[in-house]
Amino acid sequence: MSDFEIQEIVQLDRTVLNEILEESNRAGYRHMQRLMNDFIEGHNRFDHTGEVLLGAFKGKELIGICGLNQDPYHFEPGVGRLRRMYVLEAYRRMGVGRELVHEIIRRAQAHYRMLVLHTDSYDADVFYRSIGFVRADQADRISHILHLHHYNETCTCKNEERIINMEEYYWDTKIEYLKNTRNLYYNDDYLEFLVKQVWKIQSPVHIVDYGCGYGYLGLKLLPLLPPGSSYTGMDQGEKLIDKAKEIYKNLPYKTTFIVRNIEELQAEPQYDIAICHAFLLHMTDPQAILGKMIRSVVDGGMIICMEPHWISAMSNIVLHGEDSSNVANLGILQKLFENDQKRLGKDGNIGLKLPIYLSQLGVRHIQCRVSDKVNFLDVHMNEAEKEQLFQSILEDGLGSPPGNREEVIANLIQRGLTRSDAERQYEIELNLSQILSIDSYLVSAPNMKITFGTVIGNS
Repeated sequence: MSDFEIQEIVQLDRTVLNEILEESNRAGYRHMQRLMNDFIEGHNRFDHTGEVLLGAFKGKELIGICGLNQDPYHFEPGVGRLRRMYVLEAYRRMGVGRELVHEIIRRAQAHYRMLVLHTDSYDADVFYRSIGFVRADQADRISHILHLHHYNETCTCKNEERIINMEEYYWDTKIEYLKNTRNLYYNDDYLEFLVKQVWKIQSPVHIVDYGCGYGYLGLKLLPLLPPGSSYTGMDQGEKLIDKAKEIYKNLPYKTTFIVRNIEELQAEPQYDIAICHAFLLHMTDPQAILGKMIRSVVDGGMIICMEPHWISAMSNIVLHGEDSSNVANLGILQKLFENDQKRLGKDGNIGLKLPIYLSQLGVRHIQCRVSDKVNFLDVHMNEAEKEQLFQSILEDGLGSPPGNREEVIANLIQRGLTRSDAERQYEIELNLSQILSIDSYLVSAPNMKITFGTVIGNS
């Protein structure tokens, strides 16, 4: 969504705030009422140095609001507090809240060295950490902190160049995880079969990889593509892009790597193929991202999405000597995945939905495949290979210790499970972490869903 404007609010009129007030009160949130009361009574009008109240307006309608104060609780200089954040439910997961917070951060940089906030909401925690805030669990009246001297921004918005570089973009911290787990999905001969027999790529192509990470797909596909093909990798993680450039610098391929927040991309038709791998499941509005991917492809080009269907992957695990229900309780997991999708928009089961989404977005000649690799942890296999596979399985989340019992259970309840289901899920994860070892017999098949089709009408 781009048809809204961020404006400074100097006089807060109750009639303007009314829809937000009514919705927030119905939901049990009182911070919007406090905002209105404090403004009327003069306790907090966001009018001191370094303070501002911002609104997101769609026409004359106020659809989101967020404020910046000098921190009233800690008298240390240089600390600002992000406060009174709310976006109407109908406009969530459309970039409204993110744009409000980005603008608050931009303004805070001129006055503060640190920005703090307080929330006890799981959804808000995920949102703020995605922007670059880090948890501050031991601090009084502070749940999250952003050190502003580490924060820059880089995007194009309303013809204004801004620089965005999150302090610790999550996937920048997961480079080793990405390198250690990508080998679980495909055999090389199957990728060759896809390129030559299924996708039938017979002439040079320019391919763009959205959420490219360190360039895994390029490493796999470029040796299989016709000579003269080129690869552009796009990712929000600066460290990931730096790693990709380092990996590719001595390879004989034409490549370009771009640090870019895909959610803010203004796409134009320029690529023959747009591809992604385990990317859309992390997006809060995957259909909007699919739209951008499609718009970046020339008429007659191809879009390829390689995404998981978590529940089927969890059903494809056999640990010798254990009942499958002690390895993965599919009913509980399905509740978790569905609740997370409803709350956050992120969908770990998106793989099987992509044919529908692509068809609805105008893609034609849609076909689907599934990844071929079955991983077998065999007690008799080569020790080095066994160690590598075992570590990859652990890195991918299977058999990892679940952590503090009460914290994990509280998190699962917040994600929508009953206490009994949360306790059951914790016991399954704990038991699996205790019985799975390098000397176990384990068979697993991730079954990534591969959906592709032809882009029609772009020019």
